[in-house]
Amino acid sequence: MFTRISENDRFSLNLGKLSTTQNKMLINMVNSIAEASPEKLRYIEEFMKDCLGLNE
Repeated sequence: MFTRISENDRFSLNLGKLSTTQNKMLINMVNSIAEASPEKLRYIEEFMKDCLGLNE
């Protein structure tokens, strides 16, 4: 049996995983997204939707 978790809990769990990574590229990507301007975030969002098939 599987327990369904909320999107907020999923996000928190994944941030916890990312906080222990030694992958420099991943660290740079997360920091860049977190610090991006609203305009750049729109471009990143469109790229992620296209590249990874993400939905809102």
